Amino acid sequence: MKLFFSQFSIVLFVIFSLWSCNSNTATSENLTPNVKGLELMETKCFACHNPKAGKSEQMAPPMIAIKNQYLEKFKSKEEFVSHFIDFTSNPQKDKSLMADAVEQFNLMPNMNFDKEELKNIAEYVYDSKLEEPEWYASRNQTVVPEKGINIYKKKGMELALKTKKVLGKNLMGQINKNGTTDALMFCSEKAFPIVDSMSTVLEAKIKRVTDLPRNPNNKAKKDELKYILSMKAKIENGMKPSPSIKEENGNVIGYYPIMTNQMCLQCHGAPNKEIAKETMTKIKTLYPKDEATGYTSDQLRGIWVVEMTK
Repeated sequence: MKLFFSQFSIVLFVIFSLWSCNSNTATSENLTPNVKGLELMETKCFACHNPKAGKSEQMAPPMIAIKNQYLEKFKSKEEFVSHFIDFTSNPQKDKSLMADAVEQFNLMPNMNFDKEELKNIAEYVYDSKLEEPEWYASRNQTVVPEKGINIYKKKGMELALKTKKVLGKNLMGQINKNGTTDALMFCSEKAFPIVDSMSTVLEAKIKRVTDLPRNPNNKAKKDELKYILSMKAKIENGMKPSPSIKEENGNVIGYYPIMTNQMCLQCHGAPNKEIAKETMTKIKTLYPKDEATGYTSDQLRGIWVVEMTK
């Protein structure tokens, strides 16, 4: 359980998981929810703590997991609210209650959140019964292994997510240390080497591609583009994108969707809105042929392509 909750680190930034109630039974279903807090939690926290995400897709623990962990530490609404507002307003290692999470994901960046918004989120989480992911209740149960080609579909997903976590940890460390604009230089110089190194470590060919690249080297090839366009059509029809797998030249190739979240919009959202002017200037300098702006949350940004030997 401790290891599971370690996933909370860098995303403590989304964890404005704070909770509010006048009694010590914060899980009561009869409490009146703070509607504003719910709205803020969905927009500010779910980029990393989305209860709809599968266990292997989590960038951090779901909010219910964080709440349960912190109920063991704090028994009153006032303690919850005070600690989390203090931490999320100015994240520091010595303030964190999840040192193992900080070690795994790096310290969350300072997102300059409004304290009144944090208070609303805190009160909602403390007062309300939070949604549980489907896998959460059965997280300690034995999983029946898959067979056939689906083994590779699952394996490819695991390899893509491991690579994503390493890349994300390094990127968040740069954002936390130098800010979003300077982190672009990290993406420009280090993203490809990190993915390549993970390919070596994980013994598979791993890459990211898109139909609208920032770096021309990430341009999708014909078959990859076909899958991307089919997933975009699926999303437009209200369906969720799903992985795809095929056999080719004795190998198995998996395609895995990369969806945007609120964090992505700092570099891929609307110029001079989600993307700060200074950041936009840096993007144009580093990537003169950039096509990767104008996204909103929950759009298909691109895909992971994982080639595995049978």
